[in-house]
Amino acid sequence: GTPPMAKKIMAYCLQRHAETADQRLQFILDGIRRISYDPVVLNQDGWTTKKSESAQGALGGAFLIGRRIIWQRYEALVIAFVRDEEFGCLWKAVWVEDLDTFDLEADELKDAMKKWDNKQAKLKRNQGSRSSGSSGSTRIFNKLFSVDGIENGIILAAPSNKASQGVMWPA
Repeated sequence: GTPPMAKKIMAYCLQRHAETADQRLQFILDGIRRISYDPVVLNQDGWTTKKSESAQGALGGAFLIGRRIIWQRYEALVIAFVRDEEFGCLWKAVWVEDLDTFDLEADELKDAMKKWDNKQAKLKRNQGSRSSGSSGSTRIFNKLFSVDGIENGIILAAPSNKASQGVMWPA
């Protein structure tokens, strides 16, 4: 069934006052997007959103929550884990750029982690080969990157602009 929090999020989106049909549609689309990463909805749907203290199984299970990856050439972050009877282990990730979510099976996650690690190694090599007088900067992340507080689940932040007041988004 549908998680109770998903119903509440959609009820809120449908009850919001909208000036136009386009605004109403945007409220609905925002609600659907929110449901895809909301930690309460994910927990009610059987996903684990809290990072485990140690690796579980061959690939790591919930220990990989907070891990950066590259999927379909874009940077993403693992936000949840579930053991599915049909598919086995699944990880939910969110693209950093637009907050769209997607699910990965074990072999897909391995490839995505390898792509991230390769990108970081290449950035490190390129930075090491630069002369000390060169300009520009390259951001390099630790391959064991973890968001502070992720061990307690997905971190939500309140935006500061008035248009999105009261709507929490992943930090």
